[in-house]
Amino acid sequence: MANTALAGKTVVITGATSGIGKETARGLAAMGATVVMACRNPAKARVVRDAMIRVTDNASVLAKDLDLASLASIRAFATELRAAYPSLDVLINNAGVFSTSREETSDGFELTMGTNHLGPFLLTHLLLPSLKNAPAARIVNVASEAAFYGKIDLDDLQMTRSYGMAGFSAYAASKLANVLFTQELGERLVDTPITVNAVHPGEVNTNIWPDHNRFWRFLNRVQKPFRRSAKTAARDVIDAATAPGLKRVTGSFLSNGQVKAVRGACLDVQLQKGLWAESQRLTGLAKSP
Repeated sequence: MANTALAGKTVVITGATSGIGKETARGLAAMGATVVMACRNPAKARVVRDAMIRVTDNASVLAKDLDLASLASIRAFATELRAAYPSLDVLINNAGVFSTSREETSDGFELTMGTNHLGPFLLTHLLLPSLKNAPAARIVNVASEAAFYGKIDLDDLQMTRSYGMAGFSAYAASKLANVLFTQELGERLVDTPITVNAVHPGEVNTNIWPDHNRFWRFLNRVQKPFRRSAKTAARDVIDAATAPGLKRVTGSFLSNGQVKAVRGACLDVQLQKGLWAESQRLTGLAKSP
């Protein structure tokens, strides 16, 4: 018998062609949801979509173009999606990058912060009208405990002064931004039917970890046997998006399906407010929810 637990629900997930995103999309499609895969590689997305339809027997899996490193692409995607889906039940900000050296997006943002935080920040805001039209919508930001070690200098958000640590500093900063964004958005949406939570999927074997860098290649080889599979990690993301027990939880950091206390700069309320204002300015948003 087909699983129809999410029949009639619409889910958008970024970065769904591989890893956690792919397994999450597959799991949600198997539950009967309409799944919109928002991906930057259209050809690969179509192949993954077709295979997902065959495996889940759910024809309501769509592949749409979205490059989170481009504000123009984000705005075009959001405009198209709002027209097609005036009501949206779940948004999963899953896509992410890890760069061992400093690069820039088409808008001049540091690539890791631009893709992992500023892109999802804008996308989430642009989709809020559709999320507010759902009876009880959820936003899930795939984060990491790397956030606990992250540091953000609002005077150098683009890390022009120092990149450091073979890309880990930038990655940790972007994950810290995910958590601070989640906390602030949770406060701002408290009187709405929308919840927002950050999820730590654990240490996972995915293709985000660079293979061209000697240090990371060595670390990957050592850590690989101890990491979770993408399929196992996806269960935590799916739970955050669907579990009845989490329907009133918001602004929190989830790990293994439970609310976990944050630490480090995640507790810096002044930084949280400042990052929001700076993100708003950089992405060209005129107002907050």
